[in-house]
Amino acid sequence: MKKADNETLTTSSKRNTSSALFNLGVVVCVAQVMNSPTCVLGMGSGNEPLVLCEVRLCGSKEDSPFVLINQKMTWADALYYCRDRHTDLASILDEEDQDWAVLMAKEAQTHFVWLGLRYTCTLDFWFWVEDHRLEYNNWAPGENTQECDMSAAMMKEKDNLWFRKFDNETFNFICAK
Repeated sequence: MKKADNETLTTSSKRNTSSALFNLGVVVCVAQVMNSPTCVLGMGSGNEPLVLCEVRLCGSKEDSPFVLINQKMTWADALYYCRDRHTDLASILDEEDQDWAVLMAKEAQTHFVWLGLRYTCTLDFWFWVEDHRLEYNNWAPGENTQECDMSAAMMKEKDNLWFRKFDNETFNFICAK
């Protein structure tokens, strides 16, 4: 990985996770970018103060499997937009997908962004429009209830939890590339 005068990065065995050793001047920048990494204070070989942090390194926005669309649309219009111009509305199947979606949502102009998660009254379950089962989830407490004409939107603040919203509300949305 990268090695500079006062910075050493080493990968750990966990996917998309790295241990980063930074001097105190650099860790402030990391703490502002990441969501409160776990850090341990220590001393370097030259007795300089060092901080060891566990941080997730996801890559750049260009590497993301998602793209944010900063237009306000209903869920159905967002679905057709994504299918016409990209692949589909975003499916979040694991923590890594959630991290990418959070990165995209930071630039949204609405408090919520539509995801490709919909509730079907006929079959009585939530499903991803890209034809995936709902296994990983980040629901806000009490929000994964069954109601017709509901789809999921992710709040762009406060832990980026998912909320059920009526399909006719208008939000920005995240498409899968």
